[in-house]
Amino acid sequence: MFVNMGKTAEAHAAPCARLLPTMLLACFIVAGVGGNIEDLIYKSVDVTAYCIRLMNNTDQTGCQSELNGNIGVVHYIETSDDLDWLIEEGPHSPYIPVLTSDTFNNETVGKLIDSNKITGVIVINDNSTDAPQDGFSPDNRCPNENFGLYVHGSKYDHCSSVEWNPLGNGLSYMDLPFPVFVVSEAADHDFLLGDCYEKFNKPVNDSAPDYPLCAVQMSMFMFGAVDTPTCMRRSLLNNNIKNPGYCDPLGDNNVHMTLQPYQTETTVPDKSLIIASAKLDSRSFFHGLDGGADSDGTGFIALLAAAQCLMAITDTSPFLYNIMFTFFQGETFDYIGSSRMVYDITHSEFSVGESLLNIDSVKYMLELEQVGLLDEGSLWVHTDPQAGESQAADIAVLVEVLNSSCESVNVSLQQPESGSPLPPASVQSFKDATSNLLEIPSLVLTDHHTHFTNKYYNSRFDLSEEIEAGDTGTVTYNTSVDTKQAKHLTRVATAVARALYTLATNGSTVNTTMIEADINTVGHMLYCFLHNSSCPLFEGILDSNNAAKLDGGPVSRYVTVSSVPNWVTILTHRLLVYFTDNCTESTDNKCVNDAQPGYTAVYMQGIEDVNGTRTGLCCESTAAFSLAESPVFTTNDWTSSHYSTWTESRWKTAASMRSFLISSDLLQTVNLAVGVIILLLSHLLIYFITIKSDVLFTSETVAL
Repeated sequence: MFVNMGKTAEAHAAPCARLLPTMLLACFIVAGVGGNIEDLIYKSVDVTAYCIRLMNNTDQTGCQSELNGNIGVVHYIETSDDLDWLIEEGPHSPYIPVLTSDTFNNETVGKLIDSNKITGVIVINDNSTDAPQDGFSPDNRCPNENFGLYVHGSKYDHCSSVEWNPLGNGLSYMDLPFPVFVVSEAADHDFLLGDCYEKFNKPVNDSAPDYPLCAVQMSMFMFGAVDTPTCMRRSLLNNNIKNPGYCDPLGDNNVHMTLQPYQTETTVPDKSLIIASAKLDSRSFFHGLDGGADSDGTGFIALLAAAQCLMAITDTSPFLYNIMFTFFQGETFDYIGSSRMVYDITHSEFSVGESLLNIDSVKYMLELEQVGLLDEGSLWVHTDPQAGESQAADIAVLVEVLNSSCESVNVSLQQPESGSPLPPASVQSFKDATSNLLEIPSLVLTDHHTHFTNKYYNSRFDLSEEIEAGDTGTVTYNTSVDTKQAKHLTRVATAVARALYTLATNGSTVNTTMIEADINTVGHMLYCFLHNSSCPLFEGILDSNNAAKLDGGPVSRYVTVSSVPNWVTILTHRLLVYFTDNCTESTDNKCVNDAQPGYTAVYMQGIEDVNGTRTGLCCESTAAFSLAESPVFTTNDWTSSHYSTWTESRWKTAASMRSFLISSDLLQTVNLAVGVIILLLSHLLIYFITIKSDVLFTSETVAL
């Protein structure tokens, strides 16, 4: 007998060939099902905003998840009874509670942390629900208390005489060991509270429900930890292509513009410049939901409108002193912008146009803080009680001029009782730099006597509705946006512009009645900054490429990090350039290289007219940027107690959340055991088949 090997191979190959289509079909089926397995198990939930990790020279604040996310059973806390049940009775920890705007506060969060039963928090942000009526501010009761003028043994340090923000609960400065997310979409609300909590997790007669339970996984891992010095050292030690660092300094740019250019002077003359300033930034506990309507919005919008007034009459006015409109970034985080400007000035590194600016160049300072919610129907003007006797006369002149200007527009102006300190303001950086050797006569204009009238300072509830500047619907550039707040800020801007004119002309009041802010421009700025950035005004002052990047929502006022474009800074600069009204028609942006000394040129696509056409503009202005980043990141003195040290952690991926059902520990153990048994049996079966293959897989021999 002779075995034909070729025939044997054929005989073996034939069954395999017949099985191949079946095997391929099975693979395709498994692959098709496998692609949907995740969708069958998990339900994604959209995250609107989230708490991030920030650090300073001593601490870390904010939130983060574990590397692979935090998992917990969903529990809805609507009342104190729901909170008590979770803490005292809830047997299925860890939990992830869902809180409302009313229940999300430092007291509730503190109790949840102390319970050691939670791994995250979800906050429902329902736009149909009013903000907490009693107020909500996650900032401290004494904002920026460790920086500024009153920290060097002053009797006014740490708000010892005036607690400016009594509603502050300090949530933004807590170090939370879990993620906190905001969910805003109605469909996600319904899913979490209905399909998840009500259906699977809601206690019945105070008894815990049976398995399965609905859980969520929250993922937002942050790389930064401990404090700024630690994080910056780690970043420098491990800075390479694969790992570019763990954190970044908070910072952006300040914006400034002088009424008259500096083209020939080497140095700005002594006592020749008036600084009018406002801050551009605010914050909230949640990254991406930083309202800022009154916290910073009313102040810088009024100052922009005042600048527009004075730029319209610059060529025809007998100015003896120049005015520099200055908009500071990062003031919420220990005066980043103003302290950097002072640092640069005192180190002979700050120029306006072609001229070097010194501290002794400044004659007066006037700052606008929160001015949208009048206390006792009045604006309030604050001065420094520690100012020297030599400054008393100049300060009295400032107050008198501002009071007269306010009277001219029927706005009441009052002054706190003698001995009241300055509120948190950029002015403190400048006065601190002078060390009382060369004081700058300064005023801070606010809407509050002592504590803030803004009940939602630096929170997500500081919205346009709270300052009566609500959404007016679809707006074209010809639409009149004369909300109550627009009318109020128009009067404030007019009063400020008239006061600055009187000061800059050394007392002249000849043309002050002709100085009046444009209510239409004020209304549009309120609408664009607080409601819709893709508005006709903002689209018109940008080129087409940048206009396309506007997202159509409110303009964020979080200072962010320097590597991220900050729209409030960009738009403020563009508005100042546009208000200069020194523009010529242009078809492209080549004009940016043709500015005369002391000026910069900017190309704008122009505001769309009623026919839908635009006329491009090339505008020249003295408006410019200057760095708004703490000096400690230049000197690497990250432990400084004199300058801001705030950094923002980098994170692994965007915040994400998904829901799924979990079974009991016993069932999971049984499933695991069954899986292990099946695995072992499979190995035994394969082993048996392998050693018996010559018996199990035989082929017929072919005789010759």
